[in-house]
Amino acid sequence: PSSSKHVVLIAGGLGITPMRSMLLDLAYKGQANNISLLHVARDAFLYQDELSKIDIPQYRVNRQGIDDVWSKLTEQAENKKYYICGSNRFVSGMIEKLNHDNIHDIVTEDFM
Repeated sequence: PSSSKHVVLIAGGLGITPMRSMLLDLAYKGQANNISLLHVARDAFLYQDELSKIDIPQYRVNRQGIDDVWSKLTEQAENKKYYICGSNRFVSGMIEKLNHDNIHDIVTEDFM
């Protein structure tokens, strides 16, 4: 992601894989500031140990836990850009949730 806005990465399950690649590259280049990560998974959070070493806000929740962290990710949304990656169903659900909050600066990738 290249943006002057704060970037919010929202990954569903295996959708964390391409985001992991971006985050590791940005961290290596010293450019991983101004990014937040939400990883939604049923139980196992892939790459958690590796990604937790990157000093950015990171949230790992199951579907039921999304609402617990949602306000942290959507406050001051006009200054944020959202990247979503996961299954078609997950991506559609997150777009709907963001649109409900009148957030439209969204980039998506259907990973599966």
